[in-house]
Amino acid sequence: MSKVNKKILFPAIIIVMALVLTYLIFKISYMIFINKSYSSYEGTIKAYVTKIDNINDIKFKEELNTKNISSLVKTLDEKISGLTKIKSQITSLNPSDKYREEQESLINGIESNILIYKQTEGILNNPKGSDLDNSSKSLGNYRDKTKTSYNKVLSLSKISLPDSLLAFIDKIIQFSNENSRINKDNEIKSSQMEDFINSVSDVINSYINLKKDFYTEAYNTRNANGNLADVIVSINNNKVSFKNVKSSFAKISVPGSDANNTYNSLKALLSSYDSYLQSISFSVSTEIAKKENSEDTLSAGEIDSIYKDSKTAYSLVSEKYNAFVSNLENLKNKK
Repeated sequence: MSKVNKKILFPAIIIVMALVLTYLIFKISYMIFINKSYSSYEGTIKAYVTKIDNINDIKFKEELNTKNISSLVKTLDEKISGLTKIKSQITSLNPSDKYREEQESLINGIESNILIYKQTEGILNNPKGSDLDNSSKSLGNYRDKTKTSYNKVLSLSKISLPDSLLAFIDKIIQFSNENSRINKDNEIKSSQMEDFINSVSDVINSYINLKKDFYTEAYNTRNANGNLADVIVSINNNKVSFKNVKSSFAKISVPGSDANNTYNSLKALLSSYDSYLQSISFSVSTEIAKKENSEDTLSAGEIDSIYKDSKTAYSLVSEKYNAFVSNLENLKNKK
């Protein structure tokens, strides 16, 4: 090899070696940087996962009641606030392609995790709501979505819903289902009570329309020298109309013990009016018979004696009516 070629070849080798060395240094530095970045990102995520685990470790073994629900809702607000802050901080991170999908799964999991607590608050704040069945189903769906999303976070840091939270969710779903059943039962009872009150009101209105003081009618007929037999006809017609009222009453169903007083007082009222009709009919018939068997006009004392029992019966009707009105009003106020 000539001296000229050696002079050319040697520098070229030096240059190539320098380039290779530069590349190796760059490659090694880059790998160190990347590994440090991975390590730093992984450490950050693990710290957030620890915070999430602590937030989700809810220990509530008491029975839910009006006394502890308000304090529990306050605790849930704090958990929602904590998770929302963590979600915002993780979203601001810029992961490498290696972790991009896992970070998205983690964020999705936190979102549905937050919805678990929000849905729980909705159930606790409105236990008499009409949509509790759907609320409990939604809570179960948020639980399942959270578990699915967290299970996709494999290489970053293992994360799952703790048993304490799963037990708590089960308790809330049970609470929701029990209140939904109670609400439905109450709705049925309320509807039945409404039907009962309407039926009772129809009966009492029919009764009021036919109720009559036949002593006054007999008195007016007597003073006008009219025929007391017409009063008997009027009483008999009233009995026919009253029979329809009793028939309507017999069809009434009592929805529960709360309605017993109202039902029994109406029954007593109708019975007392029935007795009154029999008594006043007997009194008028007695007066007619005595007039036919006597040439003298009956004295005021004799007439008072004839109508004594029917007057007492009519007074009893008024007492029974007042008792019924009081019981019906009390029942309406309970609704």
